[in-house]
Amino acid sequence: MEKEPTTKELVERIDNVSKNLTDQIQNVSIDLGKQIDTLSKQVDTLAIAMVQGFENVKSDMEEMKSELRFELGTVTFNLQTQINDLQTDARSFRLETRRNFKELNQKFDDLFEIVMNHDKRIEKLELRA
Repeated sequence: MEKEPTTKELVERIDNVSKNLTDQIQNVSIDLGKQIDTLSKQVDTLAIAMVQGFENVKSDMEEMKSELRFELGTVTFNLQTQINDLQTDARSFRLETRRNFKELNQKFDDLFEIVMNHDKRIEKLELRA
């Protein structure tokens, strides 16, 4: 039969188990601390990358906004130029049409005079005959 351990032996065993548990807890704590530090660094790196990404997006958006404003200004200028050209063409057409109608009216007046003169000549010829 085995002899029962003495109190001193039990205390030593408990101390050894306690020391082993304390060492294991300390090792787990150190490992967890390292893991937390690693995760923290990764989160920091990710956060920095996200902030830089947002800054890049913001910068790109500002650049696009400037380009769009420039393009809009160009389109607006081109449209205004085309509108001005159309107004000029419309004015020219109106003036030319007025001038052409004036000439046409003059030709009608001249033709009427010729016809009236022919009527007078025909009357004179009829009276002579």
